[in-house]
Amino acid sequence: MNFFPTAFADDVAQGASQAPAPAADFTMLIILVVGFLFFYLIVLRPQNKKRKEAQQVINQITVGDEVLTNGGIIGRVIKESEDKSILSIQINENNVIMIKRAYVVTALPKGTFEQFQAPKK
Repeated sequence: MNFFPTAFADDVAQGASQAPAPAADFTMLIILVVGFLFFYLIVLRPQNKKRKEAQQVINQITVGDEVLTNGGIIGRVIKESEDKSILSIQINENNVIMIKRAYVVTALPKGTFEQFQAPKK
């Protein structure tokens, strides 16, 4: 049994040189554009919106606000630097840390700081 018939291969080889050139096909380009638009509308746009809202909340933090840091520390802002890039955060009665504003994740509702305080001995 012959799996590779050569008679048909010769016909195809002769016809290939005489076949007309295929017309330009834009379906792949259209699929790529639609895919990019879908990705932008479903993923990128909402993500950018959330990032801008979170940045706005972090920029509005002032003295007295309760914050959560990137390291998981909850504290109250007691002082800001002159350029507002560094915050002094009180984490308990005796300890104050200084942290860059960029490492603050979010502002917390009032009362959260007291809720998570260690019990006094």
